[in-house]
Amino acid sequence: MSDLFEAFTGKAELSPSFCLEHRYLPFKCGKCVTVCPANAIFKNGEKIAIKKEECTNCGFCKAVCPTGAISFGGVTPLKEIAEVRDEGHVGCTLNSVNTGKVNLPCYGFLDAGEIAILAAAGKKLNFYLENCSTCQYQKGKELFLTHLKEAKTKLGGLSGITLHQKGRPPRDFSRREFFSFLTGKIKATAAIFLLKEDEDPNDIFAKRVPLKHRYFLKAEELLQGKINGELEIGKSLKVIGECNGCGVCERLCPTGALGLKEGELTFKAHLCINCSLCVESCPQKILKYDGKITVNDVYLKTEQVLAKVLTKTCAKCGKIFTPVNNEELCLNCYITEGFKTENLFEGG
Repeated sequence: MSDLFEAFTGKAELSPSFCLEHRYLPFKCGKCVTVCPANAIFKNGEKIAIKKEECTNCGFCKAVCPTGAISFGGVTPLKEIAEVRDEGHVGCTLNSVNTGKVNLPCYGFLDAGEIAILAAAGKKLNFYLENCSTCQYQKGKELFLTHLKEAKTKLGGLSGITLHQKGRPPRDFSRREFFSFLTGKIKATAAIFLLKEDEDPNDIFAKRVPLKHRYFLKAEELLQGKINGELEIGKSLKVIGECNGCGVCERLCPTGALGLKEGELTFKAHLCINCSLCVESCPQKILKYDGKITVNDVYLKTEQVLAKVLTKTCAKCGKIFTPVNNEELCLNCYITEGFKTENLFEGG
C-alpha cells in the first residue's frame, strides 16, 4: 500500500498586519529571510516580500516566524500527524529517501508549539534523522532539534517523541494500522484542538495570538498538575520610568498582551510572545524585560498593572483621556476645534 497522503503543495503566504517589520518599520527581525533555503523570502525596501514561484514549501519560515505572519495554504501536514492513532512514523516529502506513510515537507516545518501540542495529545511519534545530514534541506534538522528543545523546556519535559539516528520511516501501513486509522476516533482534546478548521470570527484571542503560542497555552493547560507551576516559559515586562500613556506599545503589540485603560498600562503575561516590539518601539524607552513568565501565569491568565498613567477630564466634552503632553482637550475635541479655528476647507 502506497503513501496515503498527497504531497504537501502549499506556498508561503504573508499576512503583513502580523509581521513585526510591517507593524513597525525600524524593527529588525528577518528570521524568515535568513532561514529560507531558496531565497524566496527577501526584503523589498523596508518590508518582507515572498516570491511564491521560488518557494519550495519547506515551511522553515513558518516555523521561525514569532507572530504567525507566515502560513501555508492547502493541506496542513500537522493535521495528518494529529490523526495518527497509537504510534506514528513520520517522514518528509522533500527528501525522497525519507518519505513514509505520514509526511511533513521537512522536519523543520514543525515549530515548538506544534511539537508541544502533539506531545500533550499523547502522540507517540518517530522521526528518522539518518538522511538529514546529506539532504539539501539539512538546515531543517537543526531547526527541528532547536524547536524540540524549546518545547521540552517549556513543558518541563517531553515524552512520546523518539529520534532515530539510523533507518528510515516505513512507507506502508500494515493491514491492522490501515483499518485502525480509517475507523478510529480521535479521543485526545489536544488532537481535536489541532483539527479545528474554523475559528470563531468574534474571538479576538484567536485572531491576534499566533497559532504556535496558542498551541503552547493549550498544551500547558492540558498538562496542568503535571508541570511545575513556577517553570519559566518567558520573560516578563517592567516599566522603569514614568509612562505618559502615548499608547504606542498597546497599538503595536501583535497579541494584545498590553492594554491602556482607565489610566493604567496593563500586561497579560500569558499572551506575551517576547517579540520585543514594545521594548524597541517605546518612545521613552521605559519598557524592559525583567523577571519571568511562569506556567502559573498561563493557568491563572494573570493581568498586572505595569504603570499608572496620568489622566485628565476633557475641558469641552468631559471625557476622561490620557494627555501625551499638556493638552486640555481629548483628541476628538482637539480635532473638532482645529477644523473650526483653522478653517481648513477654505485654505485658511
